[in-house]
Amino acid sequence: MKTRWLWGVACTCLATAGIASAVPVTDFAVYAKGNVSVQDGVVGDVGSQTGSVQVKGKKIVVQGDVSAGGAVQVSSGAAVKGAVNSGAAITKASKGVVTGTSRASLTGADLSSVLAGGLLPVHTFSAGGVSYTGTLKTLTLNPGSYGSVGGKKAGTLYLQSGSYYLSGLSGNGAKIMLDLSHGAINLYVTGNLNLSKSSIFVKDGSGGYVAYSHADRDLAGLVYAEVDGKATLSNSQWFGTLYTPDAKLLASNSSVTGALYGGTSIQLKGKGQTIRYSPLAGPSDPGSGGQPSDPPADQSGDGGTGTGDPGNAGTGTGDTGSAGTGSDGLGDVANWDGDVNDVDPGNGDISDLAPGNGILGDAGTGTGGLDGPLTLTSGNGDGGDVPGPTLDADTATLPEPTTIALLCSGLVALVARRRFGAPSA
Repeated sequence: MKTRWLWGVACTCLATAGIASAVPVTDFAVYAKGNVSVQDGVVGDVGSQTGSVQVKGKKIVVQGDVSAGGAVQVSSGAAVKGAVNSGAAITKASKGVVTGTSRASLTGADLSSVLAGGLLPVHTFSAGGVSYTGTLKTLTLNPGSYGSVGGKKAGTLYLQSGSYYLSGLSGNGAKIMLDLSHGAINLYVTGNLNLSKSSIFVKDGSGGYVAYSHADRDLAGLVYAEVDGKATLSNSQWFGTLYTPDAKLLASNSSVTGALYGGTSIQLKGKGQTIRYSPLAGPSDPGSGGQPSDPPADQSGDGGTGTGDPGNAGTGTGDTGSAGTGSDGLGDVANWDGDVNDVDPGNGDISDLAPGNGILGDAGTGTGGLDGPLTLTSGNGDGGDVPGPTLDADTATLPEPTTIALLCSGLVALVARRRFGAPSA
């Protein structure tokens, strides 16, 4: 593990100090702390933290941006279908192509904003146990700790959801079968990873296995391999994220769906093979056996669009203690158009209460209420009905405050008589 953690700490401190807003490393298809040599097609962004990036070779195309703390070189016949950003010089041959903007000699925040804040976190882990080497026909491994796995004539290796700790992983002509039905597969290798002429197959929804190129690309985000030693892919396939925190990563004539990250350098060379980016969903910590669970969803929030009115227990208007769907609460008025005591959306008149907003103990379904400032019609509350002239809510004018006060006093007296009888002389 050495001092590699210092690199992550330093980058984290720079980011949190507000020096620059860095790009997440998982936004890149290929990213290294040191030099990156691209002699193969890449669909995604390519970057180097402190080194240079070379895109070279006829018909070699990067379909994304290229960013480097050092120099960037695009050779004759090569193309970058995106922007090129460099903390040093940008060199483009006469027959080299860059379709986006080119920005050289970037410093400070301009440079930091196009580079990652650091590589992925580095885990501390160990491995050991039974080794499976030599000539292997079929091997099914359960998640756990092992010695070296593979050999010169490896057969078919079945892996399922969970975490594996290996002293080394190799295969010559191997078939690696990935079952992601129950979540992520995490490989932690204390030694080297070396695959030659090996193929990847992924279990699909039917229960069978398909070639990695026909599998759902998003599933590559569930496969993570962290290798303490060197990782080498030769005429092979890879599905997922492959990360070497302390060593070189080499992919020769190999096809990848996922991402490649190196703590030192990355070299890609081939004959038209392609690195297709698929983002990492996130490795679990060693020993947890799967992806970390998502945080619980925020369950706070407001109610719906109803209106509150004290005393109303109708089916769409909220109330203190009401179980309606509205934004409950005393005095809460939805769609208020500025008229005092208006609780009906948009009607703007003191005399108009929408069906269901009855008063005086009305707990019905919307038949009671005021039809006009002088009339209390067929409410079904305790207050009873008080007949009176009806005014049109659209044309009526408000009565004088004195009239309202007298009406209210009379109404209170009437209620008292009906409830308690006439007062004794």
